[in-house]
Amino acid sequence: MLKSMGVTPEYVASLNKSGIAPKDFHEVVTEKSMGITPEYAAEMTKGFGTNLSLHELIAMKSMGVTPEYAAAMKQKGFGNLSVHNLIAVKAQGMTPEQAGWLKQQFPQATTEELRRAAVFHLDEKFVADAKSHGFDDKNLDKLLKLKMSDLLDQ
Repeated sequence: MLKSMGVTPEYVASLNKSGIAPKDFHEVVTEKSMGITPEYAAEMTKGFGTNLSLHELIAMKSMGVTPEYAAAMKQKGFGNLSVHNLIAVKAQGMTPEQAGWLKQQFPQATTEELRRAAVFHLDEKFVADAKSHGFDDKNLDKLLKLKMSDLLDQ
């Protein structure tokens, strides 16, 4: 089975050297099938400044979190995102451009507010609509609550 998946002794050796050594057959298959390479692990670890678990690497890889995405989110002002939060905002479709817009409009935006903005798809159009209805367009928490209430979408 390993051979049919392209698992070679060299692949396993490279994993062992990289610090993401598989503990068993299941982990080897998982790493190979998910495309977890020593290079991916090294880049993601470098971005977070700490060793990442296989579980974290698999979760990020499965959601399409790339080193470039993580770096772009950091550059846009969200360098403090945990692995869990980075995966969550990526899963909700948050782009670095949207995160940058959010940070520009709301410099004090927290990680939790970023997650809620991703979940509820808070965007420039909604903020403008809220403002046109007399709502404070500078209070992110209140805008998020308004978005969650669905009052303006009716």
